[in-house]
Amino acid sequence: METKNRNSKVAFFTVENVIDTVLTVNKKALDVTEKGFMKGLSVAEKCQDFTNKNIKKGLSFSAKQQNTMFDTLDMSKEKVTSFFNKK
Repeated sequence: METKNRNSKVAFFTVENVIDTVLTVNKKALDVTEKGFMKGLSVAEKCQDFTNKNIKKGLSFSAKQQNTMFDTLDMSKEKVTSFFNKK
């Protein structure tokens, strides 16, 4: 019985079979790696888009707040200058 198992194992690992097996394993490994890389790249793109949108919203909000602050300062300046000009 051991002889049969040894013979079948030996017959399985011939030079042609080893080359075919290595090529098959290599192709599978490359396919899996490519799929994983593409999935990771897709997730990274989604994260970048999300971050980009949030940064734009944040900058827009900051610009509005800055405009409001400068408008308030301009009004205050006008009131102060008009108060000192009256005197």
